[in-house]
Amino acid sequence: DVKISALCAAFVLLFYCLRIRKLKVNDKSPVDITCKIQGSGPTVVWFRVPDKSNLEYIASLSSVNPTVKKEGPVFHFFSTEKISAHILVLKAFNRSADAGLYSCLSQNREMMFGGVTRLQPGEVTGLHKNLILILIMLRPDFALLLLLLPLLLPCVPGVRTRRCPHHYKRKYVSFFYISRLYLYLFTKRSRV
Repeated sequence: DVKISALCAAFVLLFYCLRIRKLKVNDKSPVDITCKIQGSGPTVVWFRVPDKSNLEYIASLSSVNPTVKKEGPVFHFFSTEKISAHILVLKAFNRSADAGLYSCLSQNREMMFGGVTRLQPGEVTGLHKNLILILIMLRPDFALLLLLLPLLLPCVPGVRTRRCPHHYKRKYVSFFYISRLYLYLFTKRSRV
């Protein structure tokens, strides 16, 4: 009975995709997923379609007296503390497992679907955005190198061969030579 409902839910989700409520969520933060059904029957089934997986059954709940009738395999990630207000709470959002579509359906004489909510990962903050600032704070001479790099590049010679200076072609400066210059400039100072 629940499997048939879940399959029907997957098809109906395709038609509801134009009316999706989108939420951007940060990792490890709780999320309130609202799904209200007009004239709902005695049982409400919650399900999700993760981005990297197939349709997953969350739980069947009684709408008359909000209690859990049957738990799905992913139910332990959710809380039903606000279920009387038609809100299922995801305890801690995980971008790889929880991003996707969430909805509910009511089983009565006919099947009625609630709204569809799409959970998307929020912006990446912290280390990725501020890496250069963190490096500058940890190593101030790194900041000096970043400032002087455009001035120092023309001064770093390419590799010379044993020929006369007018017989070799000037080679482009590579990262190897810049890193050697950095080691030369900043490690001698720290040894003294």
